[in-house]
Amino acid sequence: SETVAALRKRIVSDYRAVFPSRPPLCFFRMASADGFFLTDSAPVADVLEEGSTVTCHRADEEAASCALPDETCVEDILATFRAQVTYVARAA
Repeated sequence: SETVAALRKRIVSDYRAVFPSRPPLCFFRMASADGFFLTDSAPVADVLEEGSTVTCHRADEEAASCALPDETCVEDILATFRAQVTYVARAA
């Protein structure tokens, strides 16, 4: 059975797919519609009914203090990554 932690990962992944140019979704807890906080280890079927909604309490204040790399830095990281992949491919 899927856990709340797996559901959290799916929500983050879906958000990234829908809003690729926005900073990643960062939230520190989820709650059911009635306000019950969901723990990561809980099976989804035990704490939510089919079609239920959850509230994701975002960690914007915490995330605001984290520096996001600028576009140039990201390109440098990608170039390094591509070079490493090329090196590994040639070595194989």
